[in-house]
Amino acid sequence: MSTPEEFAQLKLNFVDPVQHHYEVICPGVLVGETVAARSQQTGDAPMQISDKARRFVAGVMFALADQRADHAGRPAHDYPAPSAATILFLK
Repeated sequence: MSTPEEFAQLKLNFVDPVQHHYEVICPGVLVGETVAARSQQTGDAPMQISDKARRFVAGVMFALADQRADHAGRPAHDYPAPSAATILFLK
């Protein structure tokens, strides 16, 4: 279990919002840490953490990208065909 101070230190190394989202949910998804404990450590609302974890389990890393309808003028993330084929092959 990490402390809020440790998470604040870790945040200094983030270069992408998706990385932040992943680090927030990682202990819950991989180790089974509770959402309430992770919420105290990160300062994120429990519902936000639950939503991010649910999206990650359903759609892997791209599900953590911006989910707003307009995507701030950027195109939505799509897997390139070779990547999608590799993932399906491995699955």
